[in-house]
Amino acid sequence: MLIWILIGLPATGVQYFVWDATGGYWLGYLAGSVLPVAVTPWLAPRVSYRRRDALITAIVWPYMAGVIASRMALLPYRDWAPRSDEVRRSRWHHDPRYAGYWWISQNPSPWPPKK
Repeated sequence: MLIWILIGLPATGVQYFVWDATGGYWLGYLAGSVLPVAVTPWLAPRVSYRRRDALITAIVWPYMAGVIASRMALLPYRDWAPRSDEVRRSRWHHDPRYAGYWWISQNPSPWPPKK
């Protein structure tokens, strides 16, 4: 919710302001997508998206903002599969309360060894 308040509401406000000022819906949409596209490269790697997914945010920023916000909220209870480049840093939670959840460490695992 905090991400939507900090990013989504100002972006929507800019979108409607530009739309009213110019009369162009798509111009307003592009102006409103500047803030989400600028923030996505910073937030995306923290929730298993790539930095280049900011390009998708330019097209469908309300959807991507919602997905990233929901994953940020669920980050301590991560239940989505890690990306292929995160597999070496992925660990299962050992606490039975969090069975089935992942956490990503900063250091890669020594096992399996690199080929």
